Amino acid sequence: MEIVWERAAEMLVYVRPYLRYLLVPAGVYAVSRLLPVFVPGPQHQSKLVCLLSARLTCFVIYELVTLTDAFMQGFGRTMEIVWERAAEMLVYVRPYLRYLLVPAGVYAVSRLLPVFVPGPQHQSKLVVRDRTVLITGASSGLGRELAIKFYREGAKLILTARSIDKLKDLCEQLKGMRDVENKNEPVYKYLDICDPNGFDEIVALSPSRRIDVLVNNAGLSMRGSCKDTPIKVHKQLMEVNYFGHVAVTKALLDYIPDDGAILVTSSVQGRIAVPYRSAYSASKHAAQAFFDCLRCENRPKLQILVVSAGYMNTGFGRHALNTQGEPMNKDDENQAKGMNPVVAAERIYTALVNRQTELVLAPLHHRFAIFIRWLSPTLFFWLNYRRGLKDAHAKHD
Repeated sequence: MEIVWERAAEMLVYVRPYLRYLLVPAGVYAVSRLLPVFVPGPQHQSKLVCLLSARLTCFVIYELVTLTDAFMQGFGRTMEIVWERAAEMLVYVRPYLRYLLVPAGVYAVSRLLPVFVPGPQHQSKLVVRDRTVLITGASSGLGRELAIKFYREGAKLILTARSIDKLKDLCEQLKGMRDVENKNEPVYKYLDICDPNGFDEIVALSPSRRIDVLVNNAGLSMRGSCKDTPIKVHKQLMEVNYFGHVAVTKALLDYIPDDGAILVTSSVQGRIAVPYRSAYSASKHAAQAFFDCLRCENRPKLQILVVSAGYMNTGFGRHALNTQGEPMNKDDENQAKGMNPVVAAERIYTALVNRQTELVLAPLHHRFAIFIRWLSPTLFFWLNYRRGLKDAHAKHD
């Protein structure tokens, strides 16, 4: 230990000049973690505290920019010094490097393995040609585009939804595709995922009584504050977005082989909560937790892909419920600017075939929000609070 302390002291002499570059990010992180100790939350801050917080943030950003600018100006010379010092330090550190090889090797293998092996459950990609794919909520939106994509890839489709007319039109469209080589005729069936009585009839549509890929796509959204949304709306959202998917999955689980897959089209709101979406966010969080548990229990070889999607231009928001439990019947501005469902279906299919288990299908700022929620809950809640104020003002205007 004496030798270790001596070597550490010698190394500190060379490292000390560069420690200042860590002070700003370390300070920002420390402030974000210590702030809740003195300030309960953004909702309870006084004007003085808000002003001081804003000035502190501006000061930190200014110092960070100034430090970064100074660093970039002398970047060339700094790198030369770094390499010289690194070479000198290596002489002292080399005897201890062997203790880092095993953990570093384990980490490298864990990061590189997915590049060569698509997933821990399987050594090959998922093949959907001539295999049975069951899609719930296939009559419109993303479910419809997924049906078209799977049919193009040669799958045997079982399409379900509550809109029989739309399912019939979709099947006719699929049969009329001249540029697709698929001899498997798609079939459709009425299914309300909240009614378990129809599940056995769905399995009977497969001649082999086997469902190779289950796509849990049916869903329902809502808009409204926590205070104004009655319990019946919460129960309705949970019934569709959570209990419905759980019921379908449990009923069909024994018919899905280990080399098959379960695809769940969830939402970014299953990872982070959004103001005025309490019932929807809660139901998606519940679904995320259920399938996280399922993939770790008695079917470890079964692929489960949960897609955390952002806003998508499918008209999904038009059917969202208000606080009275009635459809809003108007387009959502965020949905209108969302991702094209055709592009989304392509990316989801690619992730499924490559045996992925998680896919965040959302813009960069949505991904960043998930990261901020983990890194600094205080900052995330403050940003969400600001968004809630903006949404509230837009609602009253």
